[in-house]
Amino acid sequence: MRQARQNGSEPDSQRGEEQREERSRERRGAEREERSRERRGAERREEQREERSRESRGAERGEEQREERSRERRGAERGEEQREEWSRERRGAGRGEEQGEERSRERSGAERGEEQREERSRERRGAGRGEEQREERSRERRGAERGEEQREERSRERRGAERGEEQREERSRERRGAERGEEQREERSRERRGAERGEEQREQWSRERRGAEREEQREERSRERSGAERGEEQREERSRERRGAERGEEQGEERSRERRGAERGEEQREERSRERRGAERGEEQGEERSRERRGAGGTPSPPNGKPQMSLLVWWENDESE
Repeated sequence: MRQARQNGSEPDSQRGEEQREERSRERRGAEREERSRERRGAERREEQREERSRESRGAERGEEQREERSRERRGAERGEEQREEWSRERRGAGRGEEQGEERSRERSGAERGEEQREERSRERRGAGRGEEQREERSRERRGAERGEEQREERSRERRGAERGEEQREERSRERRGAERGEEQREERSRERRGAERGEEQREQWSRERRGAEREEQREERSRERSGAERGEEQREERSRERRGAERGEEQGEERSRERRGAERGEEQREERSRERRGAERGEEQGEERSRERRGAGGTPSPPNGKPQMSLLVWWENDESE
């Protein structure tokens, strides 16, 4: 009877284990999909931030370039104004020279001496202005050179900043790749462990089924040794067993179809509960009949008038033989 109870509870535990594994696989698949969506969303957000950063840097560089061109234009305008100023001064000096020559020719004697002194004084002042202008142009050249050096320095700094940003982005991509690789390795490791546990569980079920089959074979041999008077009962019992096996096969197929429909899981649990209660009632009834037979000192007659023998009686007869 204990063996019969074990044989009856084994399919239920097997079905429960298979359903738990199915739900576990579904949960793992949903978790993997959720993690994948989160990673893709994080990557998209990171790419968007990088894109906005690049756009911001491009806008800043464009603004700096516009300011630089504006400064260059203003410098060119100031240079043009300076050149026009020098041209006006040269033309004024030329006209003053012509006028001095005309007055020098008109005046004579002492007037020409005075004019010569004044001329020399003008020449000295003109030489002084020319020196000042040369120094001014030299300062402008040095300023232009310093401006060019500053532009080159800013350009180098911008290029260095861009390279640093690219290196940071490269390291960020490498870190994300390493994290994804680590997650994939962990996922494969969990899948391998799950597969190993499933294989061990299947081997355990196989050993239990083989043990149950050997037990059934021993019971079958015991029933065959019970004598010719129980041959008819044995044939009827085997017929019932075959019908039960066929019903069990049909139930197995039905349960397989039920497992594929996750929405009917609750119905399966209720069905198994009813089956367990039926098996327990059948076991209790068998024990009750066994107690009645032991109390009456014989085997009670079944309702159909044919003698029947339970597994317990067969087991006792087999032990006595």
